Amino acid sequence: MNTLPDSADETRRILALFGIGSALAVPLVMGSEVVGGIIIGRMAPGHSWGPRQVALLRACADIIITTIQRLRMEQALRESDEKFSRIFLAMPDAVAITEFDSGRIVEANPAFETSLGLSLSATIGRSPFELGFWKNAQERQRLIDDIERHGLVRNREMSIRRANGEPLNLLLSAVKIELRGRPYLCSVLRDVTAAKAADKALRDAEAALRELNQELEARVKSRTAELESSLRELESFSYSVSHDLRSPLRGINGFATLLAEDYADRLDENGREYLNRISSATVRMGNLIDELLDLARIARVPMRKARIDLAGIARSIADELRDSEPMRNVDLVIGQPIPARADPGLMRIALTNLLGNAWKFTGGTRQPRIELGARIVDGEQQIFVRDNGAGFDMTNSQLLFRPFSRLHRPTEFPGTGIGLATVARIVQRHGGRVWAEGRVGEGAGFYFTLG
Repeated sequence: MNTLPDSADETRRILALFGIGSALAVPLVMGSEVVGGIIIGRMAPGHSWGPRQVALLRACADIIITTIQRLRMEQALRESDEKFSRIFLAMPDAVAITEFDSGRIVEANPAFETSLGLSLSATIGRSPFELGFWKNAQERQRLIDDIERHGLVRNREMSIRRANGEPLNLLLSAVKIELRGRPYLCSVLRDVTAAKAADKALRDAEAALRELNQELEARVKSRTAELESSLRELESFSYSVSHDLRSPLRGINGFATLLAEDYADRLDENGREYLNRISSATVRMGNLIDELLDLARIARVPMRKARIDLAGIARSIADELRDSEPMRNVDLVIGQPIPARADPGLMRIALTNLLGNAWKFTGGTRQPRIELGARIVDGEQQIFVRDNGAGFDMTNSQLLFRPFSRLHRPTEFPGTGIGLATVARIVQRHGGRVWAEGRVGEGAGFYFTLG
């Protein structure tokens, strides 16, 4: 039967089925749980049960309850031992159980064998001193004292050698446990040899990097000093160009003018043409000197970056170009605002050169069109100036941004060949890059980015 009877009448009915006339029952109670009962009965009805019989039945019930409790405890202990055994064997870290006082190893897991290179058969029953875990008894005693004082020890560094002599760095965690009434020490050994080696390699790399940075800083200081010296020489050269070379040019031009004025009647047409060419050459030489000086100044002028609108700057330049040649009808398209962080003065110089070139090279185009805008390519903003003018041969595009490199004859389009070199210098100072695309007779496009 799975349940106890609900009433005395039900109990009598059940006993009667078995021919029992009188019965004595004692429940089996474990805590607050009724786990069963003991019933003894007699065939004779109306029999009374004495105190000794009741006491005996209760004593039997106590023995049964005690037995059940012991069996349950043994079952729980077996399950606990099985769980501990599975965990103990599966632990990735080396685990050893040693006698608390002597330190003799009584049990170790497979990871202990693989980590330390010691077979379990050669380990069990030996002390840590025999295995070389401790240099002296004082080291282990300090561990025991700390465990007695704090209950456990966590991640204490220690160094030993494997069975083959290789050094091994470990983190030791230990706690005092009790097994079958005796004290033992459960120690967990985590191998951190690889981690410490990696940490040392990282520290060595950081030290090497610091040394390299110091060396680089020294080189930068040296190169900076050399650059400052070169800039001072350049400034001296610029001064010489602006003063020493201008004087002879003015002399040449002045004497050519005097010849033209005072000896015009003695010169034939070829002589006068030669004088005109001399004057034109000196003027062109003066313009080259001016533009070279401007290019040198761009390399030295301090950068003052600010938030600017390149389209707004371009519109003011376009108005100046229209005012310079009001008879020309050029479709000059400037798109939406183009925000950028750059030096306003330098960017005005760059856009003046680009738009001025486009204006110049569309001079022979029937329906000239110039466009300034921006596009995003792979997350990068690229600003462009495109036209439908004379264009150029892409095989020579690498020459465009060099000083004095021109792809058109001066008789076709005037200029000194400094403008695009100036644009390249300004873009480079902003940490960007510049390039060009074009086809002969179909126009050109100049693109740049700002870092």
